[in-house]
Amino acid sequence: MFGFWGSSSNDESKTPRVRTGFVGTLTSEEEKVLQEFKELCKNEEVDLSVYPIREYETIDHILLRFLRARNFNLQQALKMINDNVKWRKENNIMTITEESPSNIYKCDSQKIAAILPALHPGFDKQGRPVLFKKMGANCVIDTLLEETTVENLIRYHWWSQEKLSYLCFTSSTEKQKHVEAFVTVVDAAGWHVGLGSRKAYSYLKAMADTDSLNYPERMGATIVVNAPKALAIGWNIIKSWLNPVTQQKVNILRGPEEYLPVLKEIMDESVIPEEYGGKFPGTQEAWALWSK
Repeated sequence: MFGFWGSSSNDESKTPRVRTGFVGTLTSEEEKVLQEFKELCKNEEVDLSVYPIREYETIDHILLRFLRARNFNLQQALKMINDNVKWRKENNIMTITEESPSNIYKCDSQKIAAILPALHPGFDKQGRPVLFKKMGANCVIDTLLEETTVENLIRYHWWSQEKLSYLCFTSSTEKQKHVEAFVTVVDAAGWHVGLGSRKAYSYLKAMADTDSLNYPERMGATIVVNAPKALAIGWNIIKSWLNPVTQQKVNILRGPEEYLPVLKEIMDESVIPEEYGGKFPGTQEAWALWSK
């Protein structure tokens, strides 16, 4: 899965396997565990109202994300969902997208867009929302921390994850099917070891922990493009924070000759920004829009 640091993902993507553990693909044992989990949540009075139920998403979909994340271990899944409910309430996650990124960062959104630019050009062929991020030479976290705090950066990440989760709901309505995961494309052009400061890794670790503990099974794929060889050092650190299933969803690739075929397999050209070989007009204004 890791481009020039491992086997390519292309061979695997040509022979997709049907994963169990989803609505419609449950084994008899998984179905039994799901029903036990629902009863357990009811008996333990787990407040599931913190999870918005919209069209094409049922409580089964939500509970199964926690069960898959904990390999259908009931007690571990129960602890995870209880912790998540508490986290959502304590941090007002249900209303976080009503805040503006500038209010979360406590600084000018233009500074956010310059150091952490992000672009939502549309949805992939499965209906999953796609987010492009530039986290290469421009991503000097220490400079951004002169204007804000790590805590604010992490809260912005929560905001972004909630926004992507909502886009899953809108896509579900349009596609008339359940969509629950998203795709992130990370441009690492120009990344060098000097960017891997203690504060930068602290920020990245907090993001990884947030996604693992509070957004289970939301990651559909992460594709790193324009990866320099120096990124192997950073990846060796980052992958130690990820479980094996999540590691296999990360695809690290070099230039267009490697990444463009992978992107085109997942999404239409109309969703790929022009600078990456597609047809979406990724203007400077478009890259700043996500942070406004």
